[in-house]
Amino acid sequence: MDINRCYNILSVTPKSTDEDITRSFRAMAMKYHPDKNPDKKERANEQMTILNTAYSTLMGYRFKEAESAVEYEDHSNRERAEAAAREAALKKAREDELRGLRDEARREHLINRFVQARDSAKESGPTISARTSRSSRNVSSYRAQ
Repeated sequence: MDINRCYNILSVTPKSTDEDITRSFRAMAMKYHPDKNPDKKERANEQMTILNTAYSTLMGYRFKEAESAVEYEDHSNRERAEAAAREAALKKAREDELRGLRDEARREHLINRFVQARDSAKESGPTISARTSRSSRNVSSYRAQ
């Protein structure tokens, strides 16, 4: 059955709420129910069949429409969440890369300072403390004699 025809049969508009549709269906069911029309039972049965078909078709359609909207929204939310997760992973990867570069640069700097200190120590010869300890040994060994 066509959806627009269902709306016409139940005397409601597409903008009507589910409660309005149910209210209209119940009012028409009371009007056309075979128990209310004992003299026109066949006509009442046909009317009730049409009413029931229109109501079930319309409510099924509206339910599927609402379900589709929820699925679309869930899908959109899922896509947004996945995009945010990808962005967070990229940001973390960039931060890790920068941290690694900073750590590597710091390590290189320390190695260069060590190499410079070692080279300057080789060039200058023994340190003052090493000379002092040697000369103080010589003096003490001289006094012992």
